Amino acid sequence: MRAMYLAMTMAFGAQATDATYATYPDWLATDKCKVADMPLLPKGMTQLEYYPLDAYNKNVCEDLKPISSSGSDYQAKIDYLTNRYNLFSWLQFIALNREVNNHYEITQKNLGRCDKDANCGNPVWLNWRETDTIFLEKGVTPVDWQFHNNASLIEPLRLVEQVAPPHMPYKDAILIDQSNNPVYYQKFVSPYLFEFIKKKSFYNLDGQIDYANKRAWACKNDNDIDNDACITVNTIGFLACKDPSQTQCDKIQDLTQFDWSSTTPGMAIEIKVAWKVLEPDDDKSKYITRLLPVREYEDFVSGQSSPYTVTNKYMGVVGFHIIQKTGSSKNWVYSTFSHKSNIDGLTPSFYDRNCPTCPVNNADNGQSKTQVTRIDTINPITRQVNEHVVEALTAENSVLQFYQLIGTQFTTDRSEPLTDSTGKVSTSKQVELENYSGNHPYPVYLTNEVLETFLQIGNEQVEGQKKPIYNSSSCMNCHAKGGIAVKCDTSLKKAVFGLRTSDFMFIFDDAQWKNQDKYCAPQNTKN
Repeated sequence: MRAMYLAMTMAFGAQATDATYATYPDWLATDKCKVADMPLLPKGMTQLEYYPLDAYNKNVCEDLKPISSSGSDYQAKIDYLTNRYNLFSWLQFIALNREVNNHYEITQKNLGRCDKDANCGNPVWLNWRETDTIFLEKGVTPVDWQFHNNASLIEPLRLVEQVAPPHMPYKDAILIDQSNNPVYYQKFVSPYLFEFIKKKSFYNLDGQIDYANKRAWACKNDNDIDNDACITVNTIGFLACKDPSQTQCDKIQDLTQFDWSSTTPGMAIEIKVAWKVLEPDDDKSKYITRLLPVREYEDFVSGQSSPYTVTNKYMGVVGFHIIQKTGSSKNWVYSTFSHKSNIDGLTPSFYDRNCPTCPVNNADNGQSKTQVTRIDTINPITRQVNEHVVEALTAENSVLQFYQLIGTQFTTDRSEPLTDSTGKVSTSKQVELENYSGNHPYPVYLTNEVLETFLQIGNEQVEGQKKPIYNSSSCMNCHAKGGIAVKCDTSLKKAVFGLRTSDFMFIFDDAQWKNQDKYCAPQNTKN
């Protein structure tokens, strides 16, 4: 038994002992989840040895979901789940920001602060695969995953366009900080997700269309709500371990690699990062900092298609999205963090305290500084969790103390997409905003001020209604629209992506053609 366990892959590179066999804290994996136990603020939050599999064990805490909005226990359950998922978000963020040593072993040290010479720790996630190294020009096959080599493949930072609301060109949605620099974005995937993409040949449009044609019933159904059977990635959660000393359960994850022959199932995790250019007067020790090659655009007339030169710059993380598919939340769990100095403090990076008349969250093609505000307030339960965790991170002198969790979005029931609280399908704007994804996400809106700046719409007039409706960004409802390429529009020579075909992932949009002519040739027609 001991030999079998020692052979198991360790999440953080630590050698196993009998005491750590299939072990997670009781509150995370085995407790009954008593709703009355609020708030839950466990000790040792920053020192969990293994990457968390879920926010709680749904096989033990069977009564937490589904939640009925009309139930007498609705608020108590929502508050309890908010607490649990917020703890989960911090455990993820901390684990992903453990330091990697010079031998590319993951240590138990939480990312420290840069020293005066800007020597900074190397976080786990930066050694995962960036999507620009997967979805390559001409649809070529990406090189194999190598934890020690992945970072060397990263191309100069280029993405400056945010997701834009309807009727706004993406090239207009460029966030400019108070130093007149654009914010840059990167996307990374976990070891399992990389191997999944490569095995299925989803790294080019050709492979996606071939896959869709084999499963046309699920990928190209006229009723787009049924297309969620097209792709399904691993769903990982805690198991109901009756006897951890004898049962191989709650398998510890390896954050450095995934092998299809492994007995440990891989986790589907995506990360999206927002980087700020660090000026000489910015304190590098207060940011997750890296020296990276960056595209400096001459202007933004054509957005990120504008002319550019490449220079090396110190960059600091100002926004951090994590999405992970778990057993307790079928539609993934969405966690988002931001730097505390983004819009608060004496010298915010994205807010001018002396410009009360500046329009807020205004997209103007990168022509002026963006006066950023966060319309949705942070939940008081989230603030309480933040204070608890940051206190420990401060004692460790970790750079993570300068970040805050904005919130965590999770599912609350088993409802179908576009259904109301009674289960009836509805075409109303309110139902579309609240439950486009199905499974009723909570909170309805979750927005990071530097990742979805321009999706914070606010009050919106709806045709046929007297009263306006409040509209902002919802991670889950947005990701539900994600798809893979299912065919080519031969008139436009462009790929057509099927709604709800990619299991809540948008990364497949970045794929390119390998043999466009094969898929986009005009169809022969008979006279």
